[in-house]
Amino acid sequence: MKFLICFIILFPCIGLSSTLSSKSWLKYQWDLLPADERPTIPSSRIFIDSKVRKGIDLKRSHFNRNRYLSSTYAQLAREFSVCFNSPAATWYNFGHWAAKSSGKFITGESFQVMDPVRRVGQDVLGNLKLTPNQEELSALLGRTNFIIGVEMVPLGQAFLKMYCSRKANFVLPFSYFEKLLPELDRARSELREGFRMYHQALTETRENQKIQLIAYGTVLLMMGEQRRAQNNVDAVFRFAELETRGMVEYFYRGIAAASAGLEISGGVLIPFNKDITSEFMHPALKNVPFANILSLHQELGVPLYPQNNAFKGTAVNDWGNLRQRLRFLVAVVRGHITHPDLIVPAY
Repeated sequence: MKFLICFIILFPCIGLSSTLSSKSWLKYQWDLLPADERPTIPSSRIFIDSKVRKGIDLKRSHFNRNRYLSSTYAQLAREFSVCFNSPAATWYNFGHWAAKSSGKFITGESFQVMDPVRRVGQDVLGNLKLTPNQEELSALLGRTNFIIGVEMVPLGQAFLKMYCSRKANFVLPFSYFEKLLPELDRARSELREGFRMYHQALTETRENQKIQLIAYGTVLLMMGEQRRAQNNVDAVFRFAELETRGMVEYFYRGIAAASAGLEISGGVLIPFNKDITSEFMHPALKNVPFANILSLHQELGVPLYPQNNAFKGTAVNDWGNLRQRLRFLVAVVRGHITHPDLIVPAY
């Protein structure tokens, strides 16, 4: 009897200790971030297990953190694919390829294959402290990976455990999950609404409607995380405070966007500086049936309908510009979400 009483009393204490430990760990990590790179701290209601903490800890090397996130996003992408039983990619597919792309800058691989003129220019600007040098760029991208991963990995794990595990004999109401995302700002609201669409997709039996829910849920998740990481992304292209920075920085950002893109399977590159093609758009995404997604198209200036097999005006001249980046990503989802090279291989 004494053992039983201790058992009953102990478990609430363990749960409380885990919550406090997670909260304390987040606070410790946030203190390691430069003050101007700290977005709203994730909710302490999100449980971050020891494996995730070890994988993304800011005291780890940027290379190892990036490698952990890339592989974890890939695993989560495959689990979401099984859960939804749909050809549509989720945020975690995009997260995987984006992490792999940024990983090439973190390791310096992208600098090695950069055309000689741009590489010399990058080195000169970095040495003059006008732009981030290779080491500073690696650190910026590494911390950006942390800011996004520290929320999206445990949220993805929680969603799968709550709604897609073998023990989930029926779909619990979304209210169980949304408690993890109290509405503190627009980014958090978009994350919550994105996962709400994922939740609706679980019980949708019509394939086209399911693809719509997954696609536009993915759009909202992208919006939320890009807003949270905006200061870091912009800092990658930010010049030192100089009186003449305007025009020089404008050209620098344009050159950077013209030589980069999202690389997916098979070396396929979705370039930043070209309008997104609609060649691969699924028929289900030719219309936008959700009012909040329609408003987002209007706000960002994303055309509802492609012209000449492209979403006109979605090319990026400045990847650090949030509006341009979000416009590009909305079009990428509509144009590519069922592209076979986007789906993470099931290995």
